[in-house]
Amino acid sequence: MKKVFFLISFLLNAYVNCIENNVDLSIVGFIDSADGIGRIPITIIDCLKNKLNINFVSTRCINPHTLETSNEIKKIINKKNEIAGNVALFSDILNFPDADHYKAIPANSIIKIAYSMIEGTTFPNEWVEILNSKFDAVVVPDSWLIDIYRNSGVNIPIFCLPIILYLEDFLKLPPKKRANNPFIFGNTNAFVLRKNHIKLIQAFAKAFKNRPDVELYLSGRVSRQDSLQLVQDKIKELNLKNVILKLQILSQKEYVNLMSSFDCFVSLSTGEGFAVPPREALASGLPLIITNNTVHKTICKNDFVKCIPANIIIPGTYFGFPDNEKGYAFDCDIDDATNALNEIYKNYQLHLNKAQKGREWTKQYLKENLKEKYLNLIKPIRIFLGPDNIVTDDYLMTNSISLYQKYLKLIYKNYIDHVNNNYVKNNNYCNYYNYLFLNHYLNFNFKI
Repeated sequence: MKKVFFLISFLLNAYVNCIENNVDLSIVGFIDSADGIGRIPITIIDCLKNKLNINFVSTRCINPHTLETSNEIKKIINKKNEIAGNVALFSDILNFPDADHYKAIPANSIIKIAYSMIEGTTFPNEWVEILNSKFDAVVVPDSWLIDIYRNSGVNIPIFCLPIILYLEDFLKLPPKKRANNPFIFGNTNAFVLRKNHIKLIQAFAKAFKNRPDVELYLSGRVSRQDSLQLVQDKIKELNLKNVILKLQILSQKEYVNLMSSFDCFVSLSTGEGFAVPPREALASGLPLIITNNTVHKTICKNDFVKCIPANIIIPGTYFGFPDNEKGYAFDCDIDDATNALNEIYKNYQLHLNKAQKGREWTKQYLKENLKEKYLNLIKPIRIFLGPDNIVTDDYLMTNSISLYQKYLKLIYKNYIDHVNNNYVKNNNYCNYYNYLFLNHYLNFNFKI
């Protein structure tokens, strides 16, 4: 039996062709708790830290002033561990004109996955080439993006897995019972052109002008392409005294308090890759007005949201790419936006009651409800070769033979590590033999 064991161990170690490595996951990206993309590594580490051995590879400098997270997560982020994880998960922008962030992916990782999103109808050609040549799979946060990526030329497997959101503090807020006086429409999107602040200000002015009993509160953490100046100019042009404008980075507590001070959240964005603030507003129990475009469509499927048609096709606004690679975005009509603002204001109690269903809907984005899916993306308990690319609480399926074989390689390696750590040191070779083969055929249900 010992000879059989050593032969099996030798052959499997030759098959995986890698040295002992106890790092399950390398997360490659940047850390910024005030930024949507910058929060992705934080939430994944938080979600999986008790299940996997994780290290972090930084693509940009960490700004300590925006790193608001637990000491346990900070320890993983700051620990110098250059061992390549069995799986590398990349979560930054693939590249900028002066920065190829994707090159930080560990070369020796068995499986390389990109977590990616786009706000329009075209994925730039350069990014398509990077995904197809440097990664084994790509994960998008919304199913609307799958066709966008595929039609743009991405030919590696595309999985859909939502971003993990910290909604607990919003869900703990007491249910809102009545409107403020003055009534506050709020928006916390960054000041960038596609967030469409100008159209929101115009619609607000048309609906309420300078009424003292209604306010519009605009708070953003960053401003790009002179967007803040354009917003300021529009407020001045319309001579609005009831619009509050703040460029500010808030702590989590400050941000939750601000959100709870609103009566209604409004986003007229012309395109989104996931849209975190609207979900935070729903978790707070606020009525929500959003444009029915891009990934907003996922939210607009629900009857507790006031959706505005967004059928005006406009050019995309991706910075640094040729016009033919920017795709399209989708604007709304001012009158439709004006009517939506008036509808919420005049029938507030009706929409406030409906908004309570939104709180329950957003719970699907909590880490406790996404943990098993993320775990199966990195270290699946079952792997199938089938017609689709999906990850569930119970298994991962892919239609790619190449990716399937890499997951097999990863699972074989995990078997060996498990045996080395448990069975071998106890000299229990018979149990090892049964563990390896019985689990292989009876539990994992591999299909080749």
